[in-house]
Amino acid sequence: MPDRSHSTFREGVIVGLIGAAVVALWYFIIDLAGGRGFYTPGLIARVLFGLPEAQAESFGMIALVTVIHLSVFALIGIALTAMLHLGLRHPAWRMGVVIGFVVATGFISGMMYALGPASGDRIPVWEVIGGSLLGVAAMIVALRRHHAALLDGLRGVALGDETESPPHAPGASHGDLRR
Repeated sequence: MPDRSHSTFREGVIVGLIGAAVVALWYFIIDLAGGRGFYTPGLIARVLFGLPEAQAESFGMIALVTVIHLSVFALIGIALTAMLHLGLRHPAWRMGVVIGFVVATGFISGMMYALGPASGDRIPVWEVIGGSLLGVAAMIVALRRHHAALLDGLRGVALGDETESPPHAPGASHGDLRR
């Protein structure tokens, strides 16, 4: 029977759902603190579907936005997990893992921050960046539980030093560009 403990798809979906739950909880707490209930998912529904506020904050729309939110994060989790698995097999890809987490943070922040102008509302930058950082940090922690060797390996070797330089022709120097 095949070992399914490191299925990229399954592990990526779990990692993505963890990130999605953390981000959803972040915005739920902010919405409750502002006395706005499910304001953020309603805002997303207004922008995605062009609905008035009353319809956008209905149970059905909140549920649909939640499914979309979970699906997007599952895809992000799958991509990050695939990059991590690639980094485990090929050390030269370790920098790609780091860049992947930076891109994920930027993507999540950008998507949320774009909701402000699209809806006419203003979302504070600290809310957007805070939620993105927490979501990506949660995904890193989830991946770290199963892949501590990669992250430990990043500490021991400077990025860029994971691979050897290609061999040079005998007698050629690095600065010799003549052919």
